[in-house]
Amino acid sequence: MRQRQRFYSLRFLLELAIIPISLIAAYALFVGVTFGFNLWRAEAPFVTVVWLMIVTSPLWFYLLLKWSQTSATRTAFLAAGVAIPASYFAFQVFA
Repeated sequence: MRQRQRFYSLRFLLELAIIPISLIAAYALFVGVTFGFNLWRAEAPFVTVVWLMIVTSPLWFYLLLKWSQTSATRTAFLAAGVAIPASYFAFQVFA
């Protein structure tokens, strides 16, 4: 029973994570569209690819949530995949 509660609470927190992911994607879209004159340079295609990955991140995060919906192991891997980069960026901002 305790495992089931932990699974559902982890799923709920992952579903809430779509809010900041969407806000970051919307901000990246706004900045890229308004100030993106250096974004589309042919000599730096990696910048454009990273920007497109950030802008489409709510979509692939939603697809990952649907993929991990029935498996506790997949949900744990998805939670680790969200928590590790988030903690890295938090330490970069607040340290």
